[in-house]
Amino acid sequence: MPVVGPDEFGTQYEYIAVSGRAQDDCCVLGYRAPYEQPFSPFTLESWAIFSDHGTFRFLFGVEGWLTGLWRSPRGELYVANNGGMVHLCRKLEDGQDLNAWQRMPVDLQPLGIWGLPDGPVYVWGRKGADTVLHAFDGKSWNPMPCPGAMSQLHGLAPDRLYAGGYEGLLASWDGRTWTRHPLETRANLTGLSMVSEDEIWATTEGGELLEGSRHGWAVRARAPEGEPLFDVARWQGDLWVAGGDAGLLRLVDKTQELEVVKPTADATTFDARQSLLMVCQGMVAATADGKRFQSVGSGSFLRFRSKFPPMWEGP
Repeated sequence: MPVVGPDEFGTQYEYIAVSGRAQDDCCVLGYRAPYEQPFSPFTLESWAIFSDHGTFRFLFGVEGWLTGLWRSPRGELYVANNGGMVHLCRKLEDGQDLNAWQRMPVDLQPLGIWGLPDGPVYVWGRKGADTVLHAFDGKSWNPMPCPGAMSQLHGLAPDRLYAGGYEGLLASWDGRTWTRHPLETRANLTGLSMVSEDEIWATTEGGELLEGSRHGWAVRARAPEGEPLFDVARWQGDLWVAGGDAGLLRLVDKTQELEVVKPTADATTFDARQSLLMVCQGMVAATADGKRFQSVGSGSFLRFRSKFPPMWEGP
């Protein structure tokens, strides 16, 4: 589903990320920007949204770039702000009250955020010319080694993490050091999922699905028409791939074939902790069985903001 818009102010609306267990209890990141213009954080309105039993509740918005969000199993929501901040709301029932949010400065410009079920929560981004990584222990954000220009993080424990990034960056963390893993590609990694130490998956802008283990990595499959792939998740025994314009894809058993499951679902990111949640540009979709799909949020963002000028135009 394409972006929604333009409205009378010449702006468009799209969803970027989702985090949570199910469609009726998840959080969504949405952007409002000039219609069909190159991305710019200087002409951007970002919103953290709570999908509360199918009703989109817009928690807070900023002029600028909210770069990611993470919903913990306990229900806490962490939102990364490129302005050097992580916003934390512990009770989303109160999330539309700005007093319910804790503003935590971080010594970097966040570009992404992700957490383990029992912690820590990790945030990464730019500090000068470098990419840096911090971990939140519940009280403070502590610097830790960073493998390079990372854009993705996933893992099973604080000493079993994988990071992916630009120009084929892939590295694993054992609690002490990062180990780089050579790949057959120099394409940017777009998605990463560690199922076990012997099953790790990644996707690339070059349309490659990469399969890895502790023994090495190889290209397992490629996008049907060479389009970019955006994310990957193992869910209910199947391997699902977000193909953007190519649709929602699934790896066929033990083959090298990616089949199109739902061509109209331009999925770009997953959360597969309970239902298979996926972000499409104009909606958030989910399935509980891999056969029947439901969507929420179509038109919600437009209805909420289209009567108001974009924040970057001032009061």
